[in-house]
Amino acid sequence: MNWRTAQMQTRMTSQVASARSGGAFEPVEGTTLEAWAAINAAIVGGANHEDLLKGAGIDQARWKRINDEWNARMARDTTFAIATVYGTAFQAASQGKYGPYAREAAAARASNRELAMELPMPYAQYYEIMYEQAYAAKQGKDPVAALKDCGLTIVDWTDLGTFFGYHFHRTGVRDYKTYEAIHKGVEAKMAAKYPGVKADVDISF
Repeated sequence: MNWRTAQMQTRMTSQVASARSGGAFEPVEGTTLEAWAAINAAIVGGANHEDLLKGAGIDQARWKRINDEWNARMARDTTFAIATVYGTAFQAASQGKYGPYAREAAAARASNRELAMELPMPYAQYYEIMYEQAYAAKQGKDPVAALKDCGLTIVDWTDLGTFFGYHFHRTGVRDYKTYEAIHKGVEAKMAAKYPGVKADVDISF
């Protein structure tokens, strides 16, 4: 799996270089993909939309055109080169409390290496938060509110997902028995907490 990851990373690096040379990353009305990603990260993080655009010298009409063009380019890009660079830039700009973990995961993935940081929380806790959102959705509640109840924002959850996703990728096969025991324990705990509700969380071994 790790060998395949390295091959995929090499291929993506080549695709990004090809897209860049083909003009896919040319700024839109003076706004680079990285700048667009940084502004979006700040907005998702709770910053005032109007103040951000004013500080960047961008009016609403221009921002709409910028958004539309970058989204259109991303939609047309079947190699996912633009989405890859956008995701890296978005996480690099993250001001969330788990931002450093997401950046470490991105760096580790790019180098196909082990993570150099310890888990920010027990894996069982991360899995429980995943369940809390699933159960909230099944009961017609807002999953974002469920995150808030867990002391997290959308940005926090995205950053955690990046870190734990890569951690699981590196260790899931080797330590599957450990993960299987954790999952069964959490499933039993959450089923008791929400009787009669079936959540759509499916991690099988």
